[in-house]
Amino acid sequence: HYSFAELPFHILMMHSWGFLDPLHWNDPSWSISGEFAAYLLFPFLALAVDWRRLAPGALILVAALLIVLLHQIMAAGGATLMDHNIKALALPRALIQFVIGTVLCALWLHWRSGRSAFGWMLAPVLLAFLLFKLAGGQETVIAPALSACLLLGMAMAAEAGRNPLGWRPLYYLGQISYSTYLVHFLLFVFFKIVFVAAPGPVPLPLLGLYLLMTLGASVLLYHGVEKPA
Repeated sequence: HYSFAELPFHILMMHSWGFLDPLHWNDPSWSISGEFAAYLLFPFLALAVDWRRLAPGALILVAALLIVLLHQIMAAGGATLMDHNIKALALPRALIQFVIGTVLCALWLHWRSGRSAFGWMLAPVLLAFLLFKLAGGQETVIAPALSACLLLGMAMAAEAGRNPLGWRPLYYLGQISYSTYLVHFLLFVFFKIVFVAAPGPVPLPLLGLYLLMTLGASVLLYHGVEKPA
């Protein structure tokens, strides 16, 4: 699981580009590798198209077509769930969902004023029910669509008064969440080696200790590495 020959690709964030098993070393970083590829390609996307010039209806259609394209690619790769066949599908999944995110930004710019926060938070719930019926429970359709709707709804609600997600402790957890994402898996491996004596259920006090260690490591990494960098 920890091949030093593969480590340079992980350090350069190229390990989920299709030629390695990306679930080695720090497993969750496979998605960061996909993001990195999207960042490198973003200038070409920006030069090719300006979504802001499209009407909201056209943007919704583009997003829907991209979700269908993603589903078709996942199905061609033998994936019925989003986490299937990560080695082959990580890169197209990351790139397509990144492009969907740029479309959402254009929609947000169109709709950010004059909308009810409650309505926008309720919309993903209603769409969830509709998509569940139409897609027959296929995760590779529903999960990307609902993620997009939820993200847009939360972005619309962010500027509303008394938004519970604006509570300072929650906001701070959001700030350090990138560090949490990247540290929790390796820390869990270390934690099990040190504190968990045998297979079986882990006692709740130990799980609480792991969560506290994860929080502490996230704070240290955010303020000591991520923010200065």
